[in-house]
Amino acid sequence: MKITKQTLEQGAKDILVRIGEEEANATRCAEILVNADMRGISTHGVNLLRMISNRVAAKMLQLPSRTSIVEEQNGTLVCDGHNGLGQVGAFRCTEYTLEKAKKYG
Repeated sequence: MKITKQTLEQGAKDILVRIGEEEANATRCAEILVNADMRGISTHGVNLLRMISNRVAAKMLQLPSRTSIVEEQNGTLVCDGHNGLGQVGAFRCTEYTLEKAKKYG
C-alpha cells in the first residue's frame, strides 16, 4: 500500500498528540520520523511510534517534551531533554547551537 508523505506525517502527528505530546512538537517529530523512512532508515522511522507509546505508558518518556539549557558559556551549552522525545530535544538543541555558531563562529 502506498500513502503520501503528508498522510503519514499527519497520522504520526495524531498518534503523538493522543499520547500527550503538544501539537508543535508532534509535528516536528512526525516530520523527522517520516523523513527517516523516506531516506531508507526505517530503524528511526514511524515504526518507533509503538515503542514511544509503550514508553509513555510505562512513564519512561515524559510528554509533552521540553528542552532547557542547563549550562551555557560563550560558544558552548549543555541541554537537557527532560526524558522527552529525543527528536524534539535534538532539534531544539541544534537550534540553540546554530545561534551560538552565528555569534561565536
